[in-house]
Amino acid sequence: MTEEEAKLSAVFSRSLVEEEYKNVQGIFFLYNSYEPRCCYFEVIETVRKLFLTGGLIFFNPGTGSQIVFSLLISLASMRVYANYSPFIQRYHDLTAEFSQWSLFFVLFAALLIRVNMDDESLQDKKYFDFMLVVVNLAPFLLPVIQQILRTQTAKDLK
Repeated sequence: MTEEEAKLSAVFSRSLVEEEYKNVQGIFFLYNSYEPRCCYFEVIETVRKLFLTGGLIFFNPGTGSQIVFSLLISLASMRVYANYSPFIQRYHDLTAEFSQWSLFFVLFAALLIRVNMDDESLQDKKYFDFMLVVVNLAPFLLPVIQQILRTQTAKDLK
């Protein structure tokens, strides 16, 4: 049995349980996107968001320690996403992991700005600005590119 078949089998088993226990359907939206083995992953995602927002109040505003704390949370969440691959569809896993990388690079850029890296030459500032634009657009462009490639592959198979 391939990995994809195992995922489909687990999702089918989950749907049978949901039919039997109707009270579970009220929280369906919390685990619908995740593989059954990662049905709790929305809790992990919420904790990550709380740390990236509420956890920062324990540091002085605008300090490097705030940014470093955010970088550490970002790195930890990257590892969690890479290890667990919680989503049912592989391209969702890739998009989520890519978004975590994007967040990391934005935070890294914020740290560079904080240590006055932006006092460099005009050429360096242009590269830095371009890098930030690319990093912020990449999570939106990745699913589009994946869809184009899937469509092209489907056409080639026909």
